[in-house]
Amino acid sequence: MVSKRNFFSITIMMFVLLFLFQFSMVIRDRQNTYDVNSNFTTRQKDGKNVWKNKQIDPVAVRTTDRSYALFVGDSSSDMATAVSRWCIYAKWDMAQCRNLEDYQENDKALPGMLILESEKYALGDNLEKLEKLEQKGVIIVFGCLENPKNIEKIRN
Repeated sequence: MVSKRNFFSITIMMFVLLFLFQFSMVIRDRQNTYDVNSNFTTRQKDGKNVWKNKQIDPVAVRTTDRSYALFVGDSSSDMATAVSRWCIYAKWDMAQCRNLEDYQENDKALPGMLILESEKYALGDNLEKLEKLEQKGVIIVFGCLENPKNIEKIRN
C-alpha cells in the first residue's frame, strides 16, 4: 500500500517530468528552422544559360565552333521535324538544304552529320560528293531506303 505522502511525491514527480518534456518540445518546435534553408535565394530566370539551337545557312558557313547536322530534303516534311527535334535534344545546330547541289563543301566547316531524307539524293555526282564527305569523317544517315529486294535486283 502506498502512503499519501509517497503518492503525492510520485504524482508531483510525474507532473514535473511531463512539464519538462512537453516544455522542451514546445521550445524546440518554436525555435527550430529545419524547414527554412538560409542559403537559398530566389533567382530570376534571365535566360543567359539557356541553350538555343541555330538554323545555319549551309552556303554561308565558313567556320563553326559547334557540331551541326546538315539535313538534305524537304524542310516541311516529318523527317525534317524529327531531325530538328533530335538536334535540339543533342544540342547540335542544324542546316537545311533542298538538294545536295546547294551544299558548298568547306573543309573548315564540315557538318558532323549529313542526313538524307531519301536515297534518291545519293545518285550521280551526289554519290561522289557523299563519298568525299564520308572519307573526311562526316557521318551519313539515310532517312529511308528502298525496298531491300529492289536493291538486291539492282546489284545483280
